[in-house]
Amino acid sequence: MNSFWKQTLSSLTLTAAIGFFGTNGMLMQKCFAQETDGSQGVDEVAGATAALPAAEIAFNGPDPSAKGELESPYMHGSTDAKSVAIDLVSLLSEEQRGLIVAGEKIPVMGAGIGSVVAIKNSAVQLANQVLSADILQDNRGEIIRFHIWIKGDEVAMTDNLWFDAPTLTFKMFDDNGNQVAYATSVFKTRGSYPWHNYYVDLELPKSFILTGKVNSNSTGDQLLDLLGIGNNMKANEPGLYLTLSAYGNGTAYFGGLTYERISSKEHKNSSKWLDDAMASHAPNPQYDELPMQLFYGLDTKLPWRFLGGNKVSKSILTNNGLRQYIQSVKNDWFQMQKGVAMLPYLYVTANTLNLTDGFEDGWLETLRDQLEMLQDSSTGFWQIDGDPNLFVTAELAKHCFSEKNIAHTDSESVATPWNAAGNAVSLKYAEKIVNSLLGARVSGTPAWNNYALQDSEIGGLQRDTKTELVATSNAVQLLACALNNLTDDVPEYELATNAIKDAYLYAVANFILRGEYLWRENNTAGVPAMSGEGMLELINASKVLEHRVNNELPVPELSCKRQESAGLGRATITWAKPERDLVAVRIYAAPADVNPNYLNEKHLIGILERSGSNPKYQDPLMLASRLVNAAKIRWGIPPADVDATYVEEKLASVAQYLGGMKRLTAGIAGEKPVTMNVSSPIAFGFADGDEVGTIKIYAAGVNAYGEVTRCISLDAEDEE
Repeated sequence: MNSFWKQTLSSLTLTAAIGFFGTNGMLMQKCFAQETDGSQGVDEVAGATAALPAAEIAFNGPDPSAKGELESPYMHGSTDAKSVAIDLVSLLSEEQRGLIVAGEKIPVMGAGIGSVVAIKNSAVQLANQVLSADILQDNRGEIIRFHIWIKGDEVAMTDNLWFDAPTLTFKMFDDNGNQVAYATSVFKTRGSYPWHNYYVDLELPKSFILTGKVNSNSTGDQLLDLLGIGNNMKANEPGLYLTLSAYGNGTAYFGGLTYERISSKEHKNSSKWLDDAMASHAPNPQYDELPMQLFYGLDTKLPWRFLGGNKVSKSILTNNGLRQYIQSVKNDWFQMQKGVAMLPYLYVTANTLNLTDGFEDGWLETLRDQLEMLQDSSTGFWQIDGDPNLFVTAELAKHCFSEKNIAHTDSESVATPWNAAGNAVSLKYAEKIVNSLLGARVSGTPAWNNYALQDSEIGGLQRDTKTELVATSNAVQLLACALNNLTDDVPEYELATNAIKDAYLYAVANFILRGEYLWRENNTAGVPAMSGEGMLELINASKVLEHRVNNELPVPELSCKRQESAGLGRATITWAKPERDLVAVRIYAAPADVNPNYLNEKHLIGILERSGSNPKYQDPLMLASRLVNAAKIRWGIPPADVDATYVEEKLASVAQYLGGMKRLTAGIAGEKPVTMNVSSPIAFGFADGDEVGTIKIYAAGVNAYGEVTRCISLDAEDEE
């Protein structure tokens, strides 16, 4: 849940609902593949709804008569007044000078100089370096903001919003030709619009060698090699280069390039970005479409005027306006994933917080009907340009057809109306979705890649050899949604359950970097993923953290000695010879009158794991905790930010009676005994001065998928 929800809605007992974007860009599937942008620092949007009945909530919402300020010609109000001008024409080769448009000039308030260039249905890397090697060396570890003015003339109106809108991409190569810095724009404005100043922030690494002289012995791109992308090209020319692109119909005009150094605080999302006129953080609020109105996060200070339309979009508050919007974007994966899929959230939130004058009666039902008409009855998938799309289908299933959260045997099922297009909504064709997914796995693996369900001629060798985390995670989440709509007497129920288990085990073995507890994007990459997407959501959708007893597992053989006769204090436990099929032993403590069949992670006092650092041989609870901690440090994402609320709930309950996970003893199996705290009387509900009965110690083995053996009592004699 991001900060505006925490501050505004905590008094209403509202619950976080959905994550919107990952911290380092988006992963998406077009009709042929899924690709990654390199965006940095994008906030997440969290949805919520009231846990109390609406009648009990008193929330007036923002002042509907609040006046919006005049529209700004600058992205987020950030001007280029203090920046240094770069003549865009100076970056062109003689052959590229044909891009110059005679007579076109940027607005007079712009700080830029030089002529304007036009791009149509192409991407052009400008020939010359953007900044000198000296300037780049002097700014190691700093953030450089590049401003540019852009004007659109029917640009990309018939094409994909994310890929085809005007875009800037910066790439920096060191003396060896290795790509050491990268940034691409995350503003996506299509159509016809007047000059507007946008910016892109480039984070320079703290160390690199760039003199401007290419190393003649260098070939290839080490970054691409590390990412598992083959590259037989000669080394790139050292320096910082800019690519301007605008695909599809129409023309995009670029001019007035400038740069300045900014602080990390200026680089991050800010409440100052709010455009009062639209109540939006969008880069160009008067001309941006719905996904861009949501991309940078929402604010509740003003009514959500963007729902009522702007200069390029009609109101979606009416049933007819909603129908027109969905029909106009049904073949645009970006609009479907990040616009249409968000509509139930927008409806519930806006109504709960009085952020609009209201939606027309029957609006949610209209949304449901429109989406069900677009769902393919033969595969159960939603399609983009006639091809089943894994990522669109997963988003719509999670956020438009999920009346309750993902079912877990040891967690209360919670209604999630912000993820449902109406009451009593269900995901149709669940059995066909399962069968379609199982037939789309990478050959010989229980995982998926970005070519899943696409034309067999697309992807070449990679479609049969490369597995990818985000694709696999989306498939697992979609299977979990399907399970919520299946009864356990149909074959697809067991098939889906086993497929989720197999995918989890594969992900742990193939996507986690040993020792770092970070994950990579695919099974060939050697470095952590640019984004924290995928792993925590996959764990959340699986059953690995559920407390499930498997009586076929071998009961562990342990020795235990207590150090105090009162049954409290400490105990030393040895797991000398780990049984096959067990990755760890969990040690529990509880008063003698507690039925051991009801012990769970709350009663844990210690965990003994096999030796070694291989994640697939670690206790799943401990592994999940290590992954969560690493993700917070690397990407700044807690589980709730990617809607992995079950993961967060389970980890919060570990060793609850002991005082929390920090007091849990983690030990290694072997001849050496491990000493652990049993507990204190207060932890088990006793008050000071109460007579404390015997605290008994129990143990259970656990396998790689979190299944436990029956609990056994460790009836060791007290030490003298």
